Amino acid sequence: MLNIANEMGKIKIKKFIFHFLYIKEEMRKTMTKPMVSKDFNLEDIRKIREYNSLRHIKMTPEEIIEDNRKGAAVVLELLQQTGKVDIG
Repeated sequence: MLNIANEMGKIKIKKFIFHFLYIKEEMRKTMTKPMVSKDFNLEDIRKIREYNSLRHIKMTPEEIIEDNRKGAAVVLELLQQTGKVDIG
């Protein structure tokens, strides 16, 4: 009986993962580039992270790292422009 329960649990997990990935893929297809506010706050960072997580679905780890490095440079520039960070 325990073996059947384990198998049922595995099937439920596989279905959940399939549906989760399907929803993420559908979201990725309809996503738009996030608009950041003038003062570039925490909510803007959340929007960028959500947008990037959807973009990274089909990327290799190396591509994700390179993309993050490029994106970090842009974010750092925005923070410097708003005076929220000072790189000496």
